[in-house]
Amino acid sequence: DISDQPVTDSTYTITYKISGQGTWEDGTVSNKQVNTVLGIASIKTKSTSTTGNITINAITAGLDGSTTTITTQAGTAVKILASATPTTLVANGTSISTITALLVDTNNNLVTTASNLVTFNLTGAGTLLGTNPKNATGGIATIRYQSGTIAQISTITATAIGLTTSILNIITIAGPALVHTWNGGGTYNLADNPQNWA
Repeated sequence: DISDQPVTDSTYTITYKISGQGTWEDGTVSNKQVNTVLGIASIKTKSTSTTGNITINAITAGLDGSTTTITTQAGTAVKILASATPTTLVANGTSISTITALLVDTNNNLVTTASNLVTFNLTGAGTLLGTNPKNATGGIATIRYQSGTIAQISTITATAIGLTTSILNIITIAGPALVHTWNGGGTYNLADNPQNWA
């Protein structure tokens, strides 16, 4: 009624609509109709595996409708998802890639409350720049990779106690060929490092 109290002596058919990161209890998302009992109609929802909002609308003829929003959150951090931007660099000793480690739950949702200490390890040419290890902020830890001068594949691992490790590769390639002139005439080409001559 006008005071938000259940009207127990009337029966209505309530139509429920759902959108966002959720379904009804049976896994469907189509509209559901529920009859009131003593002025109350209830329905159950469940979350999907992705964080976000579930929006539910309840409508019936002759009455004002109602909308409610449920926010779903990530679970406990169980693993690291690491990525590099970019993944391919020139082997010139100065090119930079940003390495990002996300602390995620079992469904790969970012756990924004996670602050685990993340350690980055490098195998191959190049250098890691920045604090290492470092605590995640908002579930994210980053570090920079600087290329070496040898074209190869380097591997970076991101580890944290209690979390599954993440491994990624960065490819360093030869730069553009340079043209040099022989003292006795003629030319030859070489890349930016003698080990990468083409």
